[in-house]
Amino acid sequence: MNPTSESKWCLHGVRVVRSSDLDPNTPQTPGMNRAAAITHATAGAEKLWPAPS
Repeated sequence: MNPTSESKWCLHGVRVVRSSDLDPNTPQTPGMNRAAAITHATAGAEKLWPAPS
């Protein structure tokens, strides 16, 4: 973690995402319900998945 990320965490703490706040607008697989807790829309998250190699 770089110092900028570390200081943001220290200043803003941890966000708890409740089940009622999950985003069901995700790709679905038959027999499995998927919902996102952390997205750009809900938390400003970016680059959550590693780039394909």
